Amino acid sequence: MKKLTLISLALASFLVAQETSDVILEATKEESKPQSLEIKPLTSKNGFLVGVELGLGGGSGELKTQENYSIGNVFLNSKPFIFNGKIFTGYQRYFSQDNKMGYNAKVSFGSGYNIRTDDYSHNVLPTGDIEKLPYGNEYNFKNSYVPLSFGIEANFLYDFWEKGEQVLGASIGLGYSFVYGINTEMYMVNQPESREIFDKYFTDKNIYYSLISPKIALHYYYGKHQVELGFSFDKALGESVNKNSYVSATENIDNTITTKPNYFYTFSLSYAYRF
Repeated sequence: MKKLTLISLALASFLVAQETSDVILEATKEESKPQSLEIKPLTSKNGFLVGVELGLGGGSGELKTQENYSIGNVFLNSKPFIFNGKIFTGYQRYFSQDNKMGYNAKVSFGSGYNIRTDDYSHNVLPTGDIEKLPYGNEYNFKNSYVPLSFGIEANFLYDFWEKGEQVLGASIGLGYSFVYGINTEMYMVNQPESREIFDKYFTDKNIYYSLISPKIALHYYYGKHQVELGFSFDKALGESVNKNSYVSATENIDNTITTKPNYFYTFSLSYAYRF
């Protein structure tokens, strides 16, 4: 009986040792397996955009007045300073296999402030030719207006750096906008009281023109937030012709003011949220 008990204990000890060995072996195998890295799926950069844009810049233009009053025919060179703000909406899509190239299209509405310094240094002769005034006879006008703009644009996007939810890239694009300027004011720099005279006699003074705007920009994304720093060269098309008629102390005067912007340039900063 005692011998049987010893045999049973020996067998039990062997089974326990064998089971322990199997557990250790299995754990060793699990540890030796290569650990798979968890790859976070790339967040889509496609979606609808809603945002705001601020811009500062300058430019060049011309302003010509012609009257049936001999000293009223003048030619002015304009140097504008502009500030504008826009709200926009649009759609963005990336199409390349590596998700680096894409495009977006936007529609915008904006307003701002445009103030111009008009250098009166030339006369308009009856023949229509431009004659430079003698030195010392020049003077400056100041005029300003509120530009209301409606625009569309399309941009090609290329992202050259990505890390997690951060993206850095560049874009190139082309835009078109129609600008209608309201609340126009004009006065002579050395005669501030002339503001009232111009307001009284020049009643037809709103201006309008179109802009074709090539644009380059850098953009930065963080998740669904997008920031862009851009530069555009805005070539102006068309001119405004304003006709005014009024009675001076001696005669009736018909006045025509032709405003022709040549170009603008704008540095812009925008923020958009992608849905």
